Amino acid sequence: MPFEVFRRNQKKWLAALALMAMVAFTLDFSLFRNQGPVRGNPVVFRADGREIRADEVTALKIDRIRANQFLAAAGGPDGYFGGVSDEEMVDAYLLDREGQRLGIPATADVGAQWLRRELRLPTERFVQIYNDYFADAAGEIRCTDTQLLESIARQLRILSVALLPDSPTSGGYDAYLVTPLDLYEDFRTEAERVAARAVAFPAVDYLDKVPDPSEEQIRAFFDEHKNRLPDAESDQPGFKIPRQVQVEYVAADVPQLEETIRARLTDEELRSYYNTNAARFPEPPRELPVNLFAGDPEAKLTPPSTDPFYLVRDEVRLALAGERARDEIDDRFNQIRREVMDPFLDRYDLAEEANREAREAGRPVTDLPRPVGSDGRSLLQAAAERLGLTYERTPPLDRFAAETTMPIARAQFGTGPAARRIPFADYVFAPRASLYESFELTDPVGRRYLAWKVDDQPDRVPTLEEVRPRVVEAWKLVQASELARKEAEALADQARLQGGDLAAVAGNRPIITTSEQPQVIRTPALSPFALPESRPSEIPELPNAGAELRKALFALEPGVVQVAPNAPKTVYYVLTLDRRTPADLRDLFGPLGRRPGIEREVVARLTSERIRARLQALRAAHDVRLVAVEPAAAARDESF
Repeated sequence: MPFEVFRRNQKKWLAALALMAMVAFTLDFSLFRNQGPVRGNPVVFRADGREIRADEVTALKIDRIRANQFLAAAGGPDGYFGGVSDEEMVDAYLLDREGQRLGIPATADVGAQWLRRELRLPTERFVQIYNDYFADAAGEIRCTDTQLLESIARQLRILSVALLPDSPTSGGYDAYLVTPLDLYEDFRTEAERVAARAVAFPAVDYLDKVPDPSEEQIRAFFDEHKNRLPDAESDQPGFKIPRQVQVEYVAADVPQLEETIRARLTDEELRSYYNTNAARFPEPPRELPVNLFAGDPEAKLTPPSTDPFYLVRDEVRLALAGERARDEIDDRFNQIRREVMDPFLDRYDLAEEANREAREAGRPVTDLPRPVGSDGRSLLQAAAERLGLTYERTPPLDRFAAETTMPIARAQFGTGPAARRIPFADYVFAPRASLYESFELTDPVGRRYLAWKVDDQPDRVPTLEEVRPRVVEAWKLVQASELARKEAEALADQARLQGGDLAAVAGNRPIITTSEQPQVIRTPALSPFALPESRPSEIPELPNAGAELRKALFALEPGVVQVAPNAPKTVYYVLTLDRRTPADLRDLFGPLGRRPGIEREVVARLTSERIRARLQALRAAHDVRLVAVEPAAAARDESF
């Protein structure tokens, strides 16, 4: 029956796929990534009792990568059809199976019709994109034009199934009738601005009033929180030692190398490069015609006035220097991979396999090799010194340290547009980022890094003696936080008696006045297909403002006094309203108002919520279980 609904409304569904592209951005999809070769073909997930292995998942990913690459090249956003994490491939697998069961076609003709009718993409443009990106591409993305259209059609089938109504009588996309009140409430969260006055009561100010805990209290407190990881945004302490990784890398300062190369380039080299690549350097418009003085015997035209090379020489110099710098770094990095990293990885894999066999046979295992030379120095360090590169070895890094340890914390994996790149911390903490797998990074200033992970310690529960000072400090801070709350409540009661006048009761405590802020901030979409991102606004004057503090602040009315803590409950605030700038209805419903955009956002959000519910139901119906992959046996997946 659902397929009958689909067939009756097929044009409507296809037209709604542009909305589905926006919804894809609300489903927490992973970043676009290429796929490397799979080692061991491990099981990735199970569905209906069947094992779905890495090679089958990789085929699903390749389909999506091709479709995403094509749509991006055609002017759509990156990740139009969604991401390629294992979790998302589970959803793609289930939706595609459901589409096959319903008989929804996914042929090359379906893909071609959608591109022609819905995207209005001319055939010549399809051919151009195919030739530029797929005909001569390397690796799995290379395909025939028919295979490309089939990949697009399969992604359309997945989106179509996700969009099907829950019953034959429901209206699917048209079922969401958004009222003016719905639009106003959504608009108000970003258009109405509130500023507050606050008096802070930091818990640390009350530590000297808290007695030291007894041994029994220390042990009880440790046992209560020892299995919880530290979280700066939580009001619950955590003593579990988080996962830590250690990375070795060599770095190259590409901008500095480019500058060195530019200084030594000759005109002959520039001329030769220009002659070979003239199409890349179009001549800029001239103020006067080149032949203005043609035929004038008294005009002495010098080569720079007539030769376009001289007009673009600086651009040629930059391009040639950049190309040579990249080639030089590529050569050095490839040499390190070839001579150091790849041979060691092979040794490590063989030793690990031998140990696995020994364990199975009940024989003793041997120590795994370490990447050090006979002199005790790192193999990577020796190679870096030999090739004139910078070498670094990080200390053990938890997630926070990986996001803040400079300079590598700013680096990202990937060579495509910045939106597709993966931050260093995200990459090294990915479940499948294996030991001694080489990977490259680039930072915003152009430095390049060749790295590998040399240690990866899982999170663990420490002994009490390892963290005793932290336990005592955290216990006392919890007690001090309660004292701060009581003091804040007492001041709030006094302020209420004064009609909300904080200045009358604050005494020597400073009064903080926040800047006017909306509840949420929406980042404008970079594409007509993409949904704007929404995030809670920051309140700079009240650091770590969590949900409780934000709710109290944005609900303030004249004369009302509220008490609320920051997210970790290390500071309590007494709050009163300073000023409120209401949302202007003309900005929503006026002739140039934002109603159409807000309405699309509301419908997309409701659609997203329904899709989430459908995917959860499908996972439950097919008894889906993701399989954890041990790092040693994980697939090589260098782009996360």
